[in-house]
Amino acid sequence: MAHSGKRAFALVAILLAVALPALSQEPDKSASPASQSQQPAQPQSPPKRVRISGSITQKMIVSKVNPTYPKDARKKRIQGPVRMLLLVSPAGDVENIKLIDGDQQLGEAAMDAIKQWKFKPYVLNGTPVEVETTITFNFTLSGG
Repeated sequence: MAHSGKRAFALVAILLAVALPALSQEPDKSASPASQSQQPAQPQSPPKRVRISGSITQKMIVSKVNPTYPKDARKKRIQGPVRMLLLVSPAGDVENIKLIDGDQQLGEAAMDAIKQWKFKPYVLNGTPVEVETTITFNFTLSGG
């Protein structure tokens, strides 16, 4: 009987030696989504950038410079819409402009003007965020 008691004690000691280090490790972060869903939800921070329509963007303009019709384009009677993709900083400054479609020369004139625009910050959940939007200018020649 004493011999089996030593054997049981040795078995418990081995199990503890194997199990204790595993129990003291951090939880497995690669656990299945089902087990993770039991954790309390963390409040989500607002996105860093949102996409809004051009009509909403128009209402956010604080100061605006109109484009100057390029002389060469006027001489060649080039006209039509130009559409640009705009990135506005959380402070309301134009950070980036890209011509999406339209005449290159007219697009450059529009981009030169838009670089000078200022917008009201777009606030989401109390935090100003970057805005991505499109702006369209329609260049038309009047008279014959």
